[in-house]
Amino acid sequence: MRNRKGLTLLEVLITGTLFGIVMTMVGRALVLGYRAQSNISQKIQVHREASTALDQLVRDAELARLSSRIYLVVASSPQTVPSTAVSVTVANEFRIDHMAQGPTIYDDPVPISVGYWRRDSDKTLRRTLYDAAGVPLPNTPADGKIVGRDVQDFQVSLVPDPTTGLATLTAEATVSTLERPLSTQVYLEIP
Repeated sequence: MRNRKGLTLLEVLITGTLFGIVMTMVGRALVLGYRAQSNISQKIQVHREASTALDQLVRDAELARLSSRIYLVVASSPQTVPSTAVSVTVANEFRIDHMAQGPTIYDDPVPISVGYWRRDSDKTLRRTLYDAAGVPLPNTPADGKIVGRDVQDFQVSLVPDPTTGLATLTAEATVSTLERPLSTQVYLEIP
């Protein structure tokens, strides 16, 4: 009886072919997993940007709520918050007037306006700071700072409740990569 210590050529070819098939399947699974992870990561980033923008809008509205200087701008005509139960809905731009700290801590606060609007050409949600005359502040981009991307639609509505004296401000951003619109609400007191 002779002792065989090697592999035949046929065994080597079959083993190499099976190893190649398994490695191809593993490589394909890794590529598909990477693509799925990248897609989910992009959706999370877009959701985070839109959510942060709406949270910032709510903070700006909270700063201005005591002075009732909140405007919903439709086209070019601003509509101030009504003191009666009148519904103002579907604004293209949301603008808030409030006081901001002066240039130094020793200066008096200065009135500024914060505007949120959607630019159609690149589908971005933008935030612009204006002075009392409605001119963008220095060191502020004239076309606003981008606070959200892939925004298909942006709407703001304000519905005062005559019984409670509170108004419900609802801001909604529809983002292309998400299945449903992001929405946020804040209750504002109307003096």
